[in-house]
Amino acid sequence: MSYEAITLERAGQVAKITLNRPEKMNAINDAMMSNLKVALNEIHHDNETRVVVIKGAGHCFSAGQDLSGKGTAEVMPVPTRTRAFLSDMYETSMCNCLRWQSIFDFPR
Repeated sequence: MSYEAITLERAGQVAKITLNRPEKMNAINDAMMSNLKVALNEIHHDNETRVVVIKGAGHCFSAGQDLSGKGTAEVMPVPTRTRAFLSDMYETSMCNCLRWQSIFDFPR
């Protein structure tokens, strides 16, 4: 499969995922998170892969979240005055935490 913001290479039992936005210091946007999720799901269903290495293209791993707004649905939290409920902010935060936890807990 072809990815927009990452590359996936396999060599034997090792899969290498490269965050591939070096011009943005691999800042994570929605496309990259989506690509990462799909790639990890693909690897999860491949019984031959034993190790997954995640690295960044260029001179750094990742600068974190892409705050430029390009390709990111929620760049910064919306001011609380414009949100109906704090529970919306909590739900978004929990979603993000669970997303990262699934990567940390990946079984390879």
